[in-house]
Amino acid sequence: MLTFRITGADKLLRALADVPKKTRSNTERALTKAAHLVEKQAKQNISGPVLKVQSGTLRSSIRTKVDKAKLEARVGTNVVYGPIHEFGGTIPPHIVKPRHAKVLRWLGPGGIAMFAKSVQMPAVKMPRRAWLGPAFKQSAAKIKDIFRKAISGAIGDASK
Repeated sequence: MLTFRITGADKLLRALADVPKKTRSNTERALTKAAHLVEKQAKQNISGPVLKVQSGTLRSSIRTKVDKAKLEARVGTNVVYGPIHEFGGTIPPHIVKPRHAKVLRWLGPGGIAMFAKSVQMPAVKMPRRAWLGPAFKQSAAKIKDIFRKAISGAIGDASK
């Protein structure tokens, strides 16, 4: 009869019990890191190859929101014209009125000052100039690596 004894099994079992907790916390950190990576890439896309920055409002409005309970991250903007640049489309005809003055003022032909209480703007077709979707695609390989390291790290930590 052969008899053998495994020593340290209790330590191994405790470590394995911690794997789900460590995996969850590592996944939360990886999700946050990945979302911020996409945010950074989106800001770079707006700064040059896709859109030309005029005021910087769209770029500075890009934010990351992470819901750790749902393991969900969102990267986006609350600027109203962000989606029209991302997806393209038609801006319907509309009337422009002054916000902080009694009349609108602009320079017409020959530099002559023009004034109006309102201006009827025609419909404008905007081309698609995606900046957020491509940011995710450009970051995909790094995102996979972030999650691969996070999950293998949790398993590796548990075995120590």
